[in-house]
Amino acid sequence: MEYIKNGYSLLIKYMPLFTPISNIEFKPLEGSKIVRAASASSIIISKNNKNSILKLNSKWLIKLSIDCMSSMGSISSIYSNDIIIGKAGKNRAFGYRPKVRGVAKNPCDHPHGGGNGKKAKPMVPSNAWCTVFKWKHTKNKKNDILKRRLYKNLN
Repeated sequence: MEYIKNGYSLLIKYMPLFTPISNIEFKPLEGSKIVRAASASSIIISKNNKNSILKLNSKWLIKLSIDCMSSMGSISSIYSNDIIIGKAGKNRAFGYRPKVRGVAKNPCDHPHGGGNGKKAKPMVPSNAWCTVFKWKHTKNKKNDILKRRLYKNLN
């Protein structure tokens, strides 16, 4: 058999243990779903006749079928987050629209708008649709309970 190199796509059953892999399928022939970000990878910890256990970067262990496809190695550069955009036009080319502060708008456009100068109104912070976006509970307790179990069975 030919030497296995980084970038090759194989079934998990043909990959050696403790190799970093990325672009992993949850179910066979479904398409890659997890570990697709830059510099992301997971490690094959164990395999048996039907299942394999992978360790993700978040220290989660997931159980997958050995007939799932994945790519060897990690994705892209580890320095991809350090790129300096430099100007607004380059950011627009990436598809990001500009963000305008609510205080800078007119009172008909935003609850914080209007007035003289930069002084903000003494009111509850809200967005353009008048929903409060501060001082609300953001923690999802159901997800917190699920995260306590570091082992997820996805079959």
